[in-house]
Amino acid sequence: MLHHYKGHTIELIPGAEGLMWACQYVIKKFNQTEIAGFPDGNTYATREDAEAAALMKAKSLIDESVVTNLGSSL
Repeated sequence: MLHHYKGHTIELIPGAEGLMWACQYVIKKFNQTEIAGFPDGNTYATREDAEAAALMKAKSLIDESVVTNLGSSL
């Protein structure tokens, strides 16, 4: 599932781990992978919860990156 956020594309890759769910996020800009990971290494009871946590983590990383880049240009 792809999400667009502040000029980036976030791809979510959910997967079952036993009876729980995890979800990897991949952040891309201009079709180049910038960063990939999991939200705090947690698993969740539902796929939806795992995807929501991964999306929130990816957005926060983008927000931190935008703030850092703006701050460095001042």
